[in-house]
Amino acid sequence: MTAPNSERWWALVVLLAYGVLLVLASQRLTVFDDEATVIALAGNDAREIIELFLTGQGQHEHPPAYDLLLHAWIPFTGGVPALLRLPTILFFCAALWLIGATAELLWGRRLLAVVLGIAWPLGYFFGTPAYWSGLAMLGVAGATWSYIAWRQSSRARYVVAFVLFGVTLVYTNYLGWAFLAGLGLHLLSSRPSARALWTGVVAGLVILVTYIPLLATFWRQLGAGTRIGRSLFLVMADTVYLGYAMLVSESVAPWHWPAAFAVVGIVALVYVAVRTPRVLWLLGLLGLVFLSAILIGVVHNRRVGMFGPWLILYLTGLLACTTLRRTAAVAVLLVFGTGWAGILSERWYATYRHIEPWEEVASSALELVGPGDLIVCHHPSFFFYVARQLGWKDRQMPSLTRIEERSQRVFSSLAAWEQVIDGSQQVLYVRAAVNAPSMAEDQRLVDFLEEHYRLNFERRYLEDSASSFKNRFFPNQPRWRIELRRYQRAESARSP
Repeated sequence: MTAPNSERWWALVVLLAYGVLLVLASQRLTVFDDEATVIALAGNDAREIIELFLTGQGQHEHPPAYDLLLHAWIPFTGGVPALLRLPTILFFCAALWLIGATAELLWGRRLLAVVLGIAWPLGYFFGTPAYWSGLAMLGVAGATWSYIAWRQSSRARYVVAFVLFGVTLVYTNYLGWAFLAGLGLHLLSSRPSARALWTGVVAGLVILVTYIPLLATFWRQLGAGTRIGRSLFLVMADTVYLGYAMLVSESVAPWHWPAAFAVVGIVALVYVAVRTPRVLWLLGLLGLVFLSAILIGVVHNRRVGMFGPWLILYLTGLLACTTLRRTAAVAVLLVFGTGWAGILSERWYATYRHIEPWEEVASSALELVGPGDLIVCHHPSFFFYVARQLGWKDRQMPSLTRIEERSQRVFSSLAAWEQVIDGSQQVLYVRAAVNAPSMAEDQRLVDFLEEHYRLNFERRYLEDSASSFKNRFFPNQPRWRIELRRYQRAESARSP
């Protein structure tokens, strides 16, 4: 099917306007922990980034494609978050355009797909940060579009496009192989001709051959990053929560009352889906890859956005093909509307990483300490904003595993505080949520400071009203997301 030219132009205009809005709206989002880490790693020498993977070590649980692109882009940004995020926004908008192109091939509904992609709440969080997410979604959308175009036309240029998008995808995130496998299963199930089957096999082999430099790292990540053998309860909990987050985003936690509207919408969508068999193949493909990734434990809330292109494509097909179009439209409005209500209100988040006020915290921290004072923090976002506010020109921000003496202050990670605290008369501990293995070290530092120093200033940021509930499942959820604690050394203080 082919959409009218006017629909294509409207889709392009709407998408361009959305891209501009994303650039402006992204300023509401803080540079969160993983994003700050990726920016810091991309500041390394390009050879160092590549060597980590050639030696089978890897970094930060994703391949190097986005890191290398960001490495080349950083010199032109001046460290400005909006400019750092521009490539991701472009990648995401390009992904939405290709989703629209795929919807046009299947149902002649390009504009509808683009509008649904814009309305998808999780896209706001995954389509803006200086992070691999936008490039990964472009890889999924591009591989899907070129695969469908090839199956409909048998033209070789679409096979070439599939290989290029496939290589981009697997060099951006390890989970990309699951999506390529899903498309391969669709090819096998569609009773292809012998020529089509061999073409698909050759395309897959070409992608695999190009991936040889990363096979050692991939194998290492597959062993360390999977969680096979979890209890049935945990698998079901992950399925429900991540499925909810994929549709609604984490801007409205499922334990807050507005989630009831989203749940009603999701139930209605399931009802419409069952009554619309024409697009069940796409829902089955999405569900198969999603559930397989859940079972082996490689999907979490920071990867669930990769399923967005297939989700948007499926919802487009559902609205285009169902006889219950009004019910489906209301259901989508309930689901997506709930997510946007959470984004605009900032009152019901499940996770606060995107709105933690690290820029304000960094500014306050620098005002609270003087020359020679010690600042201890483990959070990458804090170091990102400190580096920006102090005007550090080098790309590499202070590491979380070493000590930095810069701008007349001493900066230390949580892991290194014992090496530098001896002789410090004033210590500012920027305390934030830590992962479970670091909880003991966090408490040890607090106990030492309480014993040998006197607390003379304390400020707290962003109370998490659901922390008690969360701690039943994840015991590292503080009531206050961030605390500034300034300590003055007591006369009788001793070294650790």
